[in-house]
Amino acid sequence: MRKSILAAGAAFALAATAMGGNYAFPSPWNPAGKAAEDVTQYVLFIWDDNAYSGIEGSYYEDKAGTLAWNEGGRVGGKRPEGDTWSPTNNPLNIIETGPGKKFGINWAVENLAKTKGIKMTFNMITGLYANVWSDGTEAQGDAWQNYQSLMGYHSDYPGFTKRAVSWGREQRIAVGGKNSPIIQQMFMYDITQKMIQAGCEIGNHTIDHMEANSVLPGGSHSSSNSWGFGRWDTGGDFGSGFMGSNANKLPWQTQTIDENATYGYGSSSAWETKVGWGVYAGCWLNAQTWEGLISLGEEWLKRGSGRNDTEGGAGLGQSYKIYGFRAPRLEVNSAMFYALDKLNYEYDCGLEEGYEDHVDGYNFLWPYTLDNGVRNSWSQMNIGERVFVDSTPVGFWEIPVNCVIVPEGLRAELARKHNKINPTDDPVPAVWNGKITSFDFNMWILYGMNKTEYVEVMKNTFDRRYNGNRAPMQYGCHTDYYTPMYDYQTLLRPFDRQTYGLVVDSGWNTWEIRQQGTEEFVDYAKGMLNTEFVTGHGLVEELNNLNAESEARIKKTENLDDARFVGYNNKGNEIGSEFTGSTGDSGIKLNVAPGDDNQPLYIYMFEQTYDSLTHISIDYKSRTATAINLLIDKNGNGEWDGEYDDNGKYDPNGDEIRQVTLAHRYSPVSINGTGNQNWEGADFRNSGKIPLTSFDFEPYYEGVRNYSSIDPSKIIGIQIVPLAPYGHIPEYNEVPAFNKRGDDFELGFAFKNIRLHSGKKFEYDADDLPDNDSKDVVAIATTVNTKGARFAVAGISANSLRLSIATAGKYDIKVFGVNGRLLQSFNAQSLTSGYNTLKLNNLAKGVYLIKVQGIDMKQQLTKSALVL
Repeated sequence: MRKSILAAGAAFALAATAMGGNYAFPSPWNPAGKAAEDVTQYVLFIWDDNAYSGIEGSYYEDKAGTLAWNEGGRVGGKRPEGDTWSPTNNPLNIIETGPGKKFGINWAVENLAKTKGIKMTFNMITGLYANVWSDGTEAQGDAWQNYQSLMGYHSDYPGFTKRAVSWGREQRIAVGGKNSPIIQQMFMYDITQKMIQAGCEIGNHTIDHMEANSVLPGGSHSSSNSWGFGRWDTGGDFGSGFMGSNANKLPWQTQTIDENATYGYGSSSAWETKVGWGVYAGCWLNAQTWEGLISLGEEWLKRGSGRNDTEGGAGLGQSYKIYGFRAPRLEVNSAMFYALDKLNYEYDCGLEEGYEDHVDGYNFLWPYTLDNGVRNSWSQMNIGERVFVDSTPVGFWEIPVNCVIVPEGLRAELARKHNKINPTDDPVPAVWNGKITSFDFNMWILYGMNKTEYVEVMKNTFDRRYNGNRAPMQYGCHTDYYTPMYDYQTLLRPFDRQTYGLVVDSGWNTWEIRQQGTEEFVDYAKGMLNTEFVTGHGLVEELNNLNAESEARIKKTENLDDARFVGYNNKGNEIGSEFTGSTGDSGIKLNVAPGDDNQPLYIYMFEQTYDSLTHISIDYKSRTATAINLLIDKNGNGEWDGEYDDNGKYDPNGDEIRQVTLAHRYSPVSINGTGNQNWEGADFRNSGKIPLTSFDFEPYYEGVRNYSSIDPSKIIGIQIVPLAPYGHIPEYNEVPAFNKRGDDFELGFAFKNIRLHSGKKFEYDADDLPDNDSKDVVAIATTVNTKGARFAVAGISANSLRLSIATAGKYDIKVFGVNGRLLQSFNAQSLTSGYNTLKLNNLAKGVYLIKVQGIDMKQQLTKSALVL
C-alpha cells in the first residue's frame, strides 16, 4: 500500500483546546470498561412541572369543570392558620402524611423518597415561587384579574386589569397590597424544604416555562421593578435575544401560534405576538439570553427568607449549589450549553437519544461530557434533519433521555390507542420499533397506557439495560400528572376531553393509577440486585469515579505526529481526480460529490502491534463530524482485508471496523453559541482520551454486535474520516425533511497529534448483546448496491414486513424461501422515506430472503431474515 503525507503536525499550528476537569466519551459501555455485572444499575427519576405541593391545607379541585374560587377541597380538610381562603372540606380524603391518598410533589416525596427510600431530582419551575398581590380595589374573587408580582405585570392582557408576569399558584397571595394580610400560605416554599430534608436534589427549569405567563420580546409589561424579563433583551439581530437575521426564527412573527386554538384558553390576535413559548423558540435563543434566563431562575430558587417572606422565593440560600438543568420542552441549542457551562452548572438532562436503528435498549449510551459534541445531532443532520446542536463546551455532562421500549406484544394495541388519542398526528403503524421518549406524559397520555401496560413497558426497558450494558435509566416525570387537578381541570375540560381526556373517560388511567403504576415499577427495580436510585448530581459523581478508573490504566503515551496517511474513498480506491484538495495552515478542503462511494478517508497502517493499547486521542476541527475507525484484523492474517470484496460488494466475513464519532463541529448552518462558525479560524478541539470500550460498531453494521472488549493486538490501523452528510442540510427557512444531497459538499477539516495510550488492558467477557429489539429478525447476510440509498429490514413476522427506506420511490419487493421459491411479491410499490409496513401471507417459521429493487434508481437490497 503506497503512503503519502496528509499535512502532518506542523501544517496545523493552532493550539488544542484544554480539556475540562470532567470527561467521558459517548459510549455504549461504562467509562471504566467494566463487565456489566460489575457495574451498578443506576435509575434516575427527574421531575418537572412541579406545580402542586400537596401540603396540608393546599387547595385542590375534585371534579371536572371550572370551580369558583371558594369551592373545591383542602388537603387534610383544613386551611393553615391565618389563611382566609375557603373552603375547609376534603371530599377526596387527601392527607399529607401517613397511610392514605396524597398527590403532587408531596406524594413523590412521601411515598417514593421517604417510604421507598429513593433519591430523586426535582427541576423546579422557579416562577412558581413568586408571590402575587392586588392593590385592594377589588373583591377577593375578582382580584384574580388584578394581580402583579416582582417580575411585573401585563397591562394589556385580554380580560385582566393586571396579570402577573410570573406567579406561584401555591405561594403567598395578598389582596390589599404587597404587605397586606394574606389569603394563602407559601405552600411551594414548604414543600421545597421538605424535598431537601428527604435528600432530594433541586434543579433549575426556568421561569414558568417562559410561556403563557411570560412576556416575550415585543410584549409589554409594567412594574416598579421591571428587572425580570429584561433578561430577554440581550442583543441579537432583533435586539431581543434571538440569533440570526431570518424572520422565520421568530415564530410569533411569521408562524404565530394561536394559544386559544392550541391550548384552549385566553388568546387574541394581538396578544399572540407578545406571549407564548412559540414554535421551538428555545432553539433560537442566543447564549447571552440563555444565561440571563437561567440565572434569573436560579435567583428565585436561592432568594427568600421564610414562609412569610413578602417577596417569595424557594429559600435555598446562596450557598446551595444548583447542579442540573432541563430546558422547557427539551428545546435546546448549543448556545444553551455554553451558557450553562459559563454559569458553572454541571449537567443537562434533556437531550433525546436512542432512536438510531441499531440501538435496542441493550446498548443505550451512557451519560457523557460534551467535549466531542452530540452523536445523535450528527445522526439527524446526516439524513437531512434540522438540528440545533453542533459546537459544545468541554467538561459539561449530558445525562441523555433514552427511550422506553414497548414489548412487541403490546405494540399494536398501544399504536391503536395513540392514533385514537392523537387523530391528527401521523399514525403509528401496528408494526413499529416500540420506542417512546422516556417521559410519563408520552406513556400515560399520548399512548394511553393502563397500569399493566405501563409497568410492562418500564420493566422491559429496565431489563434490557440490566441484562445489557447497564446504562443508567433516566425517566422524566411531572408531578402535575399525579394530582386530581390534572384530570379534572386539564384532561376532562371540554377542549381536551375528546383527545387526551380519553385516557380517563376510557378507564385507561387516572391520577391515582399513575401513582400506583409508578410505585409498582419502583418496587420492581429496587428488588433487583445492584440497583440504585440516584440524583443527577449523584450519578455524575459516580461517573467521575468510573472515568478515573479508566484513565488510571494508562501508563505510557506515544505521539503519532509523524504518521503517514493515504487518502482513499470508501470502496478502497486511492483518492484521485474526483476529489479536489488543498492544504494550508488552516487544514484541508475537499469537494465531495453526492453518494456514499465518494466518502474520503485517511488511513494509517500500524507497523507494529500495540498489545496493551487502552485509549486514543486526537486534536481536530471540522465543519462536519469526524469519525475515527479502528481496523481490526478479525481473520488473523495480519493484513487488512477491508469491508468490501474485489467487486466492491459488502463482505460480512471481512475484517471489522469499530468507530467513534466526533460530533463537535463548526457548522455553517447551525448555532454553536460562540459567535465563530468559521472552522478554519476556530481552535482545535482535543478529543480527550477515548477508551477502546467506546469504539462502537458502525451504524449500519449487519452482524451481531458483541460488546466484549476489543483485543488491541488485533488493531492494525486507524482511519480518520471527515463525514460528508448523506442528506440535504436544510437552511433556516426550510421545512425539515429528508432529501438526498444532490450537490457537492465542501468538507473542511484538520487533525493532528494522534496519540496512542497504553497500559492495563480492558479485559472482560460480556455476553453478546442482541442486534434487534423484537428478536424476530436475525440478519444473516447482506448484499448492497445502493448508490447512496440505505435499506434495512426493521421487522418481520408471519404477517408483516417492515422496511426502513432512506429514499422515497417505487420498488419491487420479493420474499423467497431458502429453496429459491418466490412466496410473495409487491410490484411497483410506492415506499416513503422512513418506515414502511407490508402485509405478508402468514409465513411459517424459517429463514427467508427479502429482495428489494428500486425500479427507478436501480437500487437493490438482498437480505436474509428469520421468522421465529
